[in-house]
Amino acid sequence: MLPISATSDHILPEHLREPEAHSPAGRIFAAARSCFAQDGFTKASTRAIAEAAGMNQALVHYYFGTKSALYRRVLAVELQRLLQHQMEGRLGVLSLEDLLPSLPGRLLEWFHAHEETAALLRREIGAGGRTLKEILVSMGSQGPLGVKRRLAAELRTRAPRGVLGELPVEHLMATLLSLSYGLMLMEPLFKEVLGLDLTKAASRRGLCASVERLLVEGVAQKEKP
Repeated sequence: MLPISATSDHILPEHLREPEAHSPAGRIFAAARSCFAQDGFTKASTRAIAEAAGMNQALVHYYFGTKSALYRRVLAVELQRLLQHQMEGRLGVLSLEDLLPSLPGRLLEWFHAHEETAALLRREIGAGGRTLKEILVSMGSQGPLGVKRRLAAELRTRAPRGVLGELPVEHLMATLLSLSYGLMLMEPLFKEVLGLDLTKAASRRGLCASVERLLVEGVAQKEKP
């Protein structure tokens, strides 16, 4: 069992754990997440983060070191939270035919409940995503690499029906990641371009249901000869 399926934070390495909310480190962490989401890494300052947390600037460096280290910590923790939401208690429990089609819509709903994280990732990806890529690699089995291994094992052992059992795991993950993060990145344009306002719960539910139906119908089919 890989750590991403764990039900408690204590087995996670420190750099993937969010500090306790009401501790000094937790207050700085929350303020940093807000500042980085609003201003991006370059414009956010440790002084602004300290002021938002109601703390002395020296404490930012005491608990987290440099601004770069704090930014990496925030990104890593948020990515870990996202992965746990998507996979914990679901990968290895649900059938792949039920799990995979639900991922894009589930992610979209999660981002609406965590708007700062969505803004943070949009900014990071828009800036080229260099730090994000480094973090994803450094997460090892706690990150997408662990998901890939678990998913590959599921595909081997549970022999899904339809095209799922025939496709390389890399292709499945690339498709689902592209669809999931594409929805998140493009959402600000949907209202102006498509008249689709995803700030409304009914609109989100409708889109999520449509995406899931498309994927369900797709994975249930065999390739035509």
